[in-house]
Amino acid sequence: MIPPGTRVVVVNDDPSQLRLIAGLLERWGLEVQAYTQPERAIRKFRENGPADLLVVDLHMPGLDGWKFCRIIRSEDFHAFREMPILVVSATFSGVEVEDVTVELGANAFLPLPFAKDVFRRYVEDLLAGRKPHYVPTALVVDDDPGVRRSVGKIFEGAGYRVHLAPDGQEGSALYRRIRPDVVILDYHLPDLTGETLLETIKRPGDPAVVLVITGDSDPHLAATLLRKGADGYVRKPFDADYLVDLASRARRERSLLRVEELLELRTQELRASEERYRTLFGAIPESILIADREGHVVQANQVAEETLAAKGEELVGRRLRELVRGNRIPSLVKALGQVWKTGEGEFETQLISGKGESRDFQVSARTLDFQGSRSVLLIARDVTERNAMEEEKKKLQAQVQQAQKLESLGVMAGGIAHDFNNLLVGILGNASLTLMDLEPGHPAQEFVQQIETASKRAAELTAQILTYAGNSKVNFQELVLQELVEEMTQLVEPAVSKKAGVRYDLLPDTPPISADPAQIRQVVMNLIMNASDALEGDSGTVEIRVGSLTAGRELLRRSYVGEDLPEGRYVSLEVSDTGCGMDSATLSRIFDPFFTTKFTGRGLGLASTLGIVRSHRGAVLVDSQRGRGTTFRLLFPALEDHEDRSESGATRRSSRSVSSARARGDGKGSVLIVDDESAVRNLAKQTLKRVGFTSLSAGDGQEGLTLFRKSRAEIGAVLLDLTMPGMDGQEVLREIRALSPELPVILSSGFSRDQALPALQGDPRTHFLQKPYAPPDLQELMTSLLGPPPEPGREETKGRSIA
Repeated sequence: MIPPGTRVVVVNDDPSQLRLIAGLLERWGLEVQAYTQPERAIRKFRENGPADLLVVDLHMPGLDGWKFCRIIRSEDFHAFREMPILVVSATFSGVEVEDVTVELGANAFLPLPFAKDVFRRYVEDLLAGRKPHYVPTALVVDDDPGVRRSVGKIFEGAGYRVHLAPDGQEGSALYRRIRPDVVILDYHLPDLTGETLLETIKRPGDPAVVLVITGDSDPHLAATLLRKGADGYVRKPFDADYLVDLASRARRERSLLRVEELLELRTQELRASEERYRTLFGAIPESILIADREGHVVQANQVAEETLAAKGEELVGRRLRELVRGNRIPSLVKALGQVWKTGEGEFETQLISGKGESRDFQVSARTLDFQGSRSVLLIARDVTERNAMEEEKKKLQAQVQQAQKLESLGVMAGGIAHDFNNLLVGILGNASLTLMDLEPGHPAQEFVQQIETASKRAAELTAQILTYAGNSKVNFQELVLQELVEEMTQLVEPAVSKKAGVRYDLLPDTPPISADPAQIRQVVMNLIMNASDALEGDSGTVEIRVGSLTAGRELLRRSYVGEDLPEGRYVSLEVSDTGCGMDSATLSRIFDPFFTTKFTGRGLGLASTLGIVRSHRGAVLVDSQRGRGTTFRLLFPALEDHEDRSESGATRRSSRSVSSARARGDGKGSVLIVDDESAVRNLAKQTLKRVGFTSLSAGDGQEGLTLFRKSRAEIGAVLLDLTMPGMDGQEVLREIRALSPELPVILSSGFSRDQALPALQGDPRTHFLQKPYAPPDLQELMTSLLGPPPEPGREETKGRSIA
């Protein structure tokens, strides 16, 4: 009976034998720890202490079972002296082997293959503290009951455990189940010949001794049977003692011959394995290298030869570090060191191909025994294209994120500028009105003028923010870019450091573009000032190029704000410098509003440049490296034919007609002011009151529309905020137009005029006033629409103001 919780350690380098032994022990309820490497088992013994039983294979490379017994029974393992050891072997057997095994400290020896019940008995005896005694087994196969019983008694008397079988079928089944040491086989059986059964049960390396008995007088039969694997041949009648003695001598011979048979079998298996290895080694479509402990190549497959453009004999002996790019040597050495420690690993490196170019490889490595030495197997897969695709994917993701960030910042910046402009209406307007009321030389005049000046500067700042957001007013016209740059040369050169040189490369016959000249000049100056600052006061060069190119999808996809543009002809403006360049962290933020690396400046130059390019349906590309300078390339859609130019001209003419439309009246009628900002409403009322206009006011679109319907007959014009919560200016305008198509309406907004164009719709009775505006601007526009009031200076109609 095996006690529960019994721990058994099994050490066997043959995985199939290890699984068989461990599987039987686990089936019997034992706790098994299995190892294919004896050294690892010894390390675990040091960590965990002795087990209840050790089952170790005799024939193992390096540290065999006998050496293992010497170590376990040495003084270093004093606590292990009582641990029972069972040595097993599929290679050696016999009394001599058993004696040597016991002398070296093992408790028992058991040859493989063994019967399950025999192995279990050995395990139970050793765990119980008993010394197992090996009882050899004999199988007698004879159809004659008398011969069968008499031979059985003979072998029982000699100490064998005997099994009897009357025919070949039962004999074959018994042989597979009990794995006998000796088989006494009658040649003539009722179902098959002994020769046939001999071929069935006899295999190279099998430890069983087979003796054939027969009454056949054929003189050639003995030679035939011995050639087919029989260990002895006896004619009937025979002497009992002779038969037992023959079996004993044959068992001793078998234990010696078995080693030779097994070596021949292993040699054949090794040759077949080497052939399979060579076939696989050559067939694997990856580069394979085997290197020794010092890192020298000892073998390479054909793919590796092709990759490295060297024959196998040229690669053998070279160090692995010679095959990789120089800057990858430290990481290679580190990775290989880790592989030698753990037995396996993966890493990436760059191999130098036959053309001298570096290619990326994913390497899987593991240690192995090769030609008698510990080596490392390296399987290298070319991942250059994969890495390039991943890198391109990362770039595209970064560009998408950058575009989303710029779009979000643009929306946010536009919203801030709009709200800021609303605030500036009150500040700038009230400052202007105060200045009108102050007598010349008044003590407060200077302070109010400073407020007015600061407000105008703030308005300029919000204009730049709107430009970044792509919401600035754009006066498109046909423009030849190289001519514009030529005209700017006198402005450009003074703006550049005196130590820097300016070069121009302006290609003639560049197609015109549709652009706002003022904004393009601003872009050119921004980029040139940036390039000059990048020189940091040192000598260098700023180069300005103008040309044209055909932009494909790949180029546009790599650009800022141009990923959705169509492929085609573009005019390019490049500004390059030989200055300090930028690192990746700086590059990722250069278009962020208020980001700057300078001690002075607001950080809006490049932000507004990007906004201008965006509003022109263009693209921006930036190439910069730390210490190697920077190049900004701007792309603008080229006007390739007259149809495009005519369309642009029509759009410009339409825009101009909206701007210049005026409708003079008799100055009668009140002005309805609709704005959600009370400061704006109050300023507009006071401004209009000063020139004699009466006004009504409402704080939102719905309230304004209600007031308009109620007092439509008295209203001569409407000052309408374009952006309001709830019902916005466009919705209110549609309702007003349905009721009064000819009524003058002034749309006002903190956004640019271009944002209001959809609401204007080319209507000559609808006009636009940009916030922040000065009181004279509103007074002049309203007077031009309604005419001068008939009674200048009259007060606002009582009861009509809703504010």
